[in-house]
Amino acid sequence: MCTESKWSDLDKKRKLLYGGNMFDLNLTQYSSMTKADTLLLWDLGESIFPDMKKLSTADKNAIIANFFPRWILMESAIDYSTNYEHFCKFVGSEQYHEMLLRFYANSMPKDKRLKDSDVIRIFVPYWNWHYSETALPVYKKQLDKVEYMAIFLMLLFDDAYANISENCAKMCQNIRKVILRELNGYQTEKNCDEMKLIDTMDTLLLLEKAEEKLQEEFLMCGLTNVTLHDDFKAIMQVKKL
Repeated sequence: MCTESKWSDLDKKRKLLYGGNMFDLNLTQYSSMTKADTLLLWDLGESIFPDMKKLSTADKNAIIANFFPRWILMESAIDYSTNYEHFCKFVGSEQYHEMLLRFYANSMPKDKRLKDSDVIRIFVPYWNWHYSETALPVYKKQLDKVEYMAIFLMLLFDDAYANISENCAKMCQNIRKVILRELNGYQTEKNCDEMKLIDTMDTLLLLEKAEEKLQEEFLMCGLTNVTLHDDFKAIMQVKKL
């Protein structure tokens, strides 16, 4: 399974990509880095399971499109869980609204930019929903780095999509079995409650529901003239099921 050293290396590369702090970016800037970011994440998957190199370009692109939206949500939930006390004070604060304005309003053309009050009215409910319905439940699971890594890999190798080939689906199924076996062994060694594995895997269902909300937000971005990079739009618009 993914080692902490590999994840640490990836984290350093992604921080360089995003300039150190993702929170300083607006949505246009963030979306412009989608292709480079997904390639870094894919390379991590390949380093753990080299058989991925045998996949066709079509399957590779489909897996990335299936995976990336849910990983955006999971990564945000991990950040919330790691910095829980900070987020308890931050969510709903003046700084929270300022960051939201920078993220969305600064991604709109100047001649089509909405009033600050309208941007907050439209987009705050999406952020509030994410923190209360996705990030907080993930925090309550009290997962550790190894369990986060397992979720990353389970999301990457999801075989339950119609846009991947039969061979790709079989490979994903086999890899998922390995991940589950390793995770179960890890949690058993830690003397975790037998429900811990189920609770960890339940995170995938949380993210499935959260992706539906993210798609709503994506559509709202289109309606409010938020400028998104074509690479990001291509991933969000893929028909998966």
